[in-house]
Amino acid sequence: METTTKIEVLRTRDNITSHFSEEDQHALRQFYAFLQLYHEEVSEISQVEMAKHPILGPIIASIPPAVMELSKRRSDELMANAILHNDWEPLLKDLNAQSLQMAKLGLNFQSLYGAIKKSLQTLENKLVQHFENDLEKALPAIRGIRIYLDVILENFTESQLESQRHINEMQQESQTNLKNAQNEFIYVASHNLQEPVTNIISILRELDGLLTKDQLDAETQELFAHLETAADIMNMLILDLLNYARIGSMSIQSKVDLNLVVKSAVTKLSNSGETLASKIKIGPLPSMI
Repeated sequence: METTTKIEVLRTRDNITSHFSEEDQHALRQFYAFLQLYHEEVSEISQVEMAKHPILGPIIASIPPAVMELSKRRSDELMANAILHNDWEPLLKDLNAQSLQMAKLGLNFQSLYGAIKKSLQTLENKLVQHFENDLEKALPAIRGIRIYLDVILENFTESQLESQRHINEMQQESQTNLKNAQNEFIYVASHNLQEPVTNIISILRELDGLLTKDQLDAETQELFAHLETAADIMNMLILDLLNYARIGSMSIQSKVDLNLVVKSAVTKLSNSGETLASKIKIGPLPSMI
């Protein structure tokens, strides 16, 4: 006999209802009746399974017994109302809230679903024993267990996907805000640095115009040349920072000739005033995006 069922779950923003055939409803009631009969054993297994979880266990242990008892009583009432009166909306919304809370803690739905499934497997074993291994008699209640698990699994899966989308959106927004803040800082810092460097370059060039070569010895002339080169390089670096900040939030791509990049780097090294102990050999380089 087929032990699975197709469940049509109609979901709108404010309404979650499930529609079952009469056979499904009968199976669910059979399951619920035996759940009440073996409630203590099933509840004990569920608690043990949850206590084993490295994250769920400590959280549950920290909840005061009175609060835990109240929560269990509410869950039992919601389950009874769903199965006996076919009013699934409050139960599914409660499970949805639990799933979303678990997602915020970094848990997936399997943590809670696994504990529920384990406890209901215990109930299946009890059913087989109750009917003295007559599977035909136990099958309606077992079918009800499978239907109930299907409903929970579908609800948890959708809740987890919804919460994960929300978390991903928040992370993306946070990364975008951080990148924008970094680019703004770079822009402001480099813009403030540009003014004094520009002033230094202007002063050096003004001095170069006022002083003739006859007034400066060779060493001083070389020193002025190094100062002007260093100031120009610093100004170029600041402009590069400004350009980086401007395009940091854009998806603009362009080709870069690596030959020009290396040539610029070698020029900066040669203008640093330091004597290189080795020779630099450069072959043909490609352009990159």
